[in-house]
Amino acid sequence: MSDDRTKNLEAALSFLENGQNQKAMDIYFNLAEANPLDMEALHHLANLQNKLMMRTEAADTFFRLGVALTQTEHQLRAISAFNTVLRLEPETIDANVQLANHYLEMGMSEDARPHLEKLAAYHEGQGSTEELINIYQRLVDIDPKNVATRIKLGEHYSTFQMTTEAATQFAAAGKELKLQGRLDEYVMVMERLVYHDQSRVDSILELANIYLQLGKPMKALPKLRMAYEIAPSNLDTLEMLAMAFTATGKGNKAILTYKAMVQIFTEQGALDMVQRIYSQILAIDPDDEEALRFMQGA
Repeated sequence: MSDDRTKNLEAALSFLENGQNQKAMDIYFNLAEANPLDMEALHHLANLQNKLMMRTEAADTFFRLGVALTQTEHQLRAISAFNTVLRLEPETIDANVQLANHYLEMGMSEDARPHLEKLAAYHEGQGSTEELINIYQRLVDIDPKNVATRIKLGEHYSTFQMTTEAATQFAAAGKELKLQGRLDEYVMVMERLVYHDQSRVDSILELANIYLQLGKPMKALPKLRMAYEIAPSNLDTLEMLAMAFTATGKGNKAILTYKAMVQIFTEQGALDMVQRIYSQILAIDPDDEEALRFMQGA
């Protein structure tokens, strides 16, 4: 400690004892300006400003103290300083950034969460999608089963045309919703999934099957057509497509679809399945000649 700095600190203490707060503050301020890492000066200045109800100034000085403590690797003391900032000025975004980073670096993810959520709310208001992707990814890392967070992350990926990343998040959210039995939300998320990744035939068919079970064949049809374009010989797709056509009064299309299944089963030598399909055709059209010929010869 230099002689001049020692003298200045002693003078500041003397001013405080005599009630000359402004003169003491000036000394601490000048010391901190001369050396941004002078934590003693910053600490005295911040506490004095706080004592004098100078909340904004005190918050700013505590923030500077937190930065200095961070740079000198005093993490716990830095956390204390940044928390004091938020007690004085709760809307200080930079303090939330610092606290989130410190807590995550120390493996204290649950302590980081409220600060990340505060940052997410702030950037939602600012429309800062790129920042939001980083924040929501951190929140997902903290709580992978949080469906709402995953969906928000997926939507922000979608905004940036990052369809693969978006689909990954919607798939994970859908899996969790299915485990929780939240069918309505599951359907909504699956819609977002297949919108972003139309190669997921299993998910498309599952969604179509749910619509059929719910008595909504008109909603199932677009999904089944999508699946058919990808894999026209998929028997599950063909059978559900026939069911949807039947349910929507399109019997002729249903029969054509069933006959496509007959051809596949015939090639496979699965005559029992051929018989079952012809029975379904006759349920739609009892006079279908092809089905009648097969059933008479069976």
